Amino acid sequence: MAKKAVSILLILLLCWPALAEGGADREAYEAVMAAEHITLEEALAQLEGVESEDGEVLALRQDLTDLAACQGRFIQQNKYEDTEKVYTADVEFYLEEGTVYAHVDYTNYAGTLDDGSVERAEEGGEYLFVSRPEGEFYGNTQQFEIEFGAQTMHITWADGACDYLLDRGTGAVSDTDEIPFVETSRYQTLTDTLDNLFDGQAHSYTYDEDARAMTAYVVIAEGMRDTLEASSLAVSAIYENWEELMDMSITITENVAEALTLATRDGILDVGEATFSIVFVDELPEDGDCDEDEVLAIITNGEVVYDFVSGLLDDATAGSLGLSGAGDTQSGKAAYPGVSSSAGSATLGERNALESAQSYLRSIPFSRSGLIDQLEYEGFSRSEAEYAVANCGADWYEQAERSAQSYLRNLAFSRSGLIDQLEYEGFSASEAEHAVANCGADWYEQAAKSARSYLNVMSFSRSELIDQLEYEGFTYDQAVYGVEQNGY
Repeated sequence: MAKKAVSILLILLLCWPALAEGGADREAYEAVMAAEHITLEEALAQLEGVESEDGEVLALRQDLTDLAACQGRFIQQNKYEDTEKVYTADVEFYLEEGTVYAHVDYTNYAGTLDDGSVERAEEGGEYLFVSRPEGEFYGNTQQFEIEFGAQTMHITWADGACDYLLDRGTGAVSDTDEIPFVETSRYQTLTDTLDNLFDGQAHSYTYDEDARAMTAYVVIAEGMRDTLEASSLAVSAIYENWEELMDMSITITENVAEALTLATRDGILDVGEATFSIVFVDELPEDGDCDEDEVLAIITNGEVVYDFVSGLLDDATAGSLGLSGAGDTQSGKAAYPGVSSSAGSATLGERNALESAQSYLRSIPFSRSGLIDQLEYEGFSRSEAEYAVANCGADWYEQAERSAQSYLRNLAFSRSGLIDQLEYEGFSASEAEHAVANCGADWYEQAAKSARSYLNVMSFSRSELIDQLEYEGFTYDQAVYGVEQNGY
């Protein structure tokens, strides 16, 4: 991006006689101002020890001295209670032909942040300097404003989406930014909640830091496998209880996965999904090593990926959960209602539902729950629909993106309005936010489009139309832009 040359030196020539005479002070000043690229430290070193009454020289040295006080590392204030991570911004200044630029290495910004020219902030405030760089966030260009002070730093997005304060903090960041998640209070809170859920049942936990994957191993009841083996399908109470257990576990894993995603996020709006699994076992594994023959069921992020009643535990699933002795096994039991069976033992209805699901996805985007509803509407049973959705190979984040883009081709949405619409369709909050971040929308143009649609059907005053657009979820700046683009 071409850098906009905005000099911070707006000083009048106060000492013309001294300028005319020249001298070492003037030579140092002109060398700094003419340099194609010079670091702040190098510029200060050239001016150090130079005695001068030249107003420009003095002003430059003061600016550089004040800038030096604003360099270094700032630590983001822990505005959110759901993270223990310490996020930082490392600030450096440099000059190019007399213009000062700020380079900010913002370690939790999930995008690229350009260097921006720097100018003096208004006098009397907390901040000494201000920069307005651009950045890329999931393919969308954002305008930022960064205010620099000696002790505090303030980063805001022009569209009002984010607002962060950073300060010098205390202690060495290196002592805190590598804290393993399992040693944080957030992990302890999570396990305390699960302990209450599994009260009375033997259980243990493992956590994979790199994969952000947590597994809870739970012993349902002693001899449960033998009970299931010996039971006849005619004994419906056994299988009804089993189905209820699976349904409850689906809800638990969905909720915990969302909490885990939030607690372990890497960035400001990181939407990377964490994984939480419940593995029901005959007995707790030792040192995290569990043989697949001891597994009764696996539920991951709201999906039953294996259960003893339906059979078939594939190598990939077994390997991802650290189960030893991987290899397909099958109990021979028939599938019970509400839980999908494996591909190898699919019924005719399940195969037909799968074919229908894949046909839909080739032309229309669906959320997971939306596709299940559609298949049930066609006449497939709940278990057939769930089987099809579990095996159709859909990427629900991709489906959310497709749905967002489809909406934007025909209608105008604010950022928050589009998220709400996608969640109404059945997409999760993380899927909806990911889709909105990647749909390529210009929210200012969306505001203009929305304003036009209103004006096509009724009359508004300028203020009324701004209020209506803000009600839709547009920021004030976006609403004003939308109104002005329509002649107000």
